[in-house]
Amino acid sequence: MPDKVVHVSVCKWSINVDNAKAGGQAHKWRMPKSVNRGGAPSNDMLNEVVVQLKEKHGSRYPQAFGVAWDLWANWILNQPAGDHDALINSPPPPQLCDNDNFPVAHVGGHRILQEQRAQNQVALGQNQRQLDFLHNVLTQSTNLANRANTLKRQAEELEHESMYLVSTVKRGILVQEESRALLQDGAQSLVAQQNNLSHQFLTVNDIPDDDH
Repeated sequence: MPDKVVHVSVCKWSINVDNAKAGGQAHKWRMPKSVNRGGAPSNDMLNEVVVQLKEKHGSRYPQAFGVAWDLWANWILNQPAGDHDALINSPPPPQLCDNDNFPVAHVGGHRILQEQRAQNQVALGQNQRQLDFLHNVLTQSTNLANRANTLKRQAEELEHESMYLVSTVKRGILVQEESRALLQDGAQSLVAQQNNLSHQFLTVNDIPDDDH
């Protein structure tokens, strides 16, 4: 059909962007607001997105490293500008989640904190039970020590009383022995005196009677 002309239109953005003016606006909307000399997002843009990400996801990923937030923000800024808001409100991309160096989305921060609090409560409970046990042992040990001191004092008192009793008995024995010795001496003296009197009586009886 040599008499017909076919017009071919290449729509870079969409079929609704059909002229240069609309194309310029679409390009401006889809590209970052500012870039550095290398064409990468500027530090101001990066920091702004990092702040938004932390506000949105900071409580969910409390253990994320600072560089992880930067990588996430840089990845978002390298996507079409019209997707930035949706990407900021979405979880991080898989390539960041799968990187062991940036554990930003493997485990939720709330669950980690809950587990840590639970572990802390368990440790506190064990510590309290050990303290209670040690206090109980200390109380019992103190009571036993006091009882031992009381028994020791009583034993010392009994020892003093026993020693006094022994000393008293010994003195009593000495007195009795001395009394016995005196009594024995007295008995012997009486025997001697009786013998002497008996001898004198016999002697008187042996004197002759001259009157007869």
